[in-house]
Amino acid sequence: IAYDRLIHADDRQRVRAELYRVLIEGRPFEVEYRLTLPDGTSKWVLERGAGFRDRHGRRMLEGFVEDITDRHRAVEALANAESRFRSIFENTVEGIYQTSVEGRYISANPALARIFGYESPEELMSSLAAAGRSLYVDAARRADFERLMREVGSVTQFESQVHRRDGSVIWISENARVVRAIDGRALYYEGTVEDI
Repeated sequence: IAYDRLIHADDRQRVRAELYRVLIEGRPFEVEYRLTLPDGTSKWVLERGAGFRDRHGRRMLEGFVEDITDRHRAVEALANAESRFRSIFENTVEGIYQTSVEGRYISANPALARIFGYESPEELMSSLAAAGRSLYVDAARRADFERLMREVGSVTQFESQVHRRDGSVIWISENARVVRAIDGRALYYEGTVEDI
């Protein structure tokens, strides 16, 4: 079987066009594509090489083909995991957040924005410069939160009153933990918020 016929039908025209340009231009190339093997299985490959002229002036290709199937599977698995996480993050009814240790929102999901009365996570993050100073009704409650995060590294069912955007006050229950660097330094807090 000619190698060209092993190239997946969806990739064949693209690979042919690229290799033709390489032959004409006599330059290095790198192209990824799928092969369909005689037994019906597929593999992703990376072909690298260069176009050149031999001593008779004929256009030639020289290079090698590397099996990168495992890399593609890993990238696909990561993309699928990220998509599932993103779906959970965007669609859960619990508020999910990450804040700096100082209390600045790094990320928030739509549910958290709704709980606090904002149209979007972006609006919430730009409006609340610091979670403790403008959110908690009782500043001492934020101080308790920060002390527990320093001493224990987490809070569970931490109940507080908070201001919503419209000025109304609600009770929330919060679960959070400190995310640390390898050296033990606190990087940020992440947690969930439920309107109770």
